[in-house]
Amino acid sequence: MGMIRPATLEDTESLIPLMKDLGYPTKREHLYKRLEKLLSHRDYHLWLYVRKDSSPIGFFGFIHQLAFEKMNHTFESQPWRSMPVSEEKGMVLNFFKR
Repeated sequence: MGMIRPATLEDTESLIPLMKDLGYPTKREHLYKRLEKLLSHRDYHLWLYVRKDSSPIGFFGFIHQLAFEKMNHTFESQPWRSMPVSEEKGMVLNFFKR
């Protein structure tokens, strides 16, 4: 079983194979610069799903942004998204509990 933890710049090297597996091959220098920018942004959050040996097997990121809409609105702009935000958040959290 794995665990979820915040990403750090020290994860750069171990993320390179995962990025390649996901179809985004990159060089260490490029990924390091990108992570440096993202992780220094106070509204951006990057989390890793790691094995017991700390090797990442997945990741997700999100950004805190302000919106004019109600917080419990329904996504209707994209046909595949038609659930309230609260349900979507629950699905994501349940996925990572596996």
